[in-house]
Amino acid sequence: MHHGVVTLIGVILSNSKSRAVMEVKLDALTEKVEKHNQVLERTYRLEQDMAVARNDIDSCRGRWADMNEFLASNEWQWRLLRTVVQGVLGVVIANLDLIMGWCVLDPSMRGLVVALVMAVLSPIMAALGGDGDKPEIPRGEAHGA
Repeated sequence: MHHGVVTLIGVILSNSKSRAVMEVKLDALTEKVEKHNQVLERTYRLEQDMAVARNDIDSCRGRWADMNEFLASNEWQWRLLRTVVQGVLGVVIANLDLIMGWCVLDPSMRGLVVALVMAVLSPIMAALGGDGDKPEIPRGEAHGA
């Protein structure tokens, strides 16, 4: 019987050491799993942010293409729109004194200011829209004998 008690005590001590080792290993494993889950969550958030960024980039590319067409297209609609925009900007600038209220421009000069603004904006808009190539301007056929 005495031998059985010693064996029982040995088994209990061995089990308690084994249990302590298992608990330490389980705690370490739990910590690793938590770190892994945090990495997965951060990766998922980064993937979502990348999808949003890609969408924003695609949207900017579309807007850039529209702006480039506005500035560089030689189609009559775009040329007319550019002229209208230049005219509106010229009128706004010519009337800036009335809008801001800090001085008054001589009314006879307003037309000249509009013409100057349009003259300055035309080459600026052409330079912004140009990609190095000059737009093709169709030429009429020569008439006469």
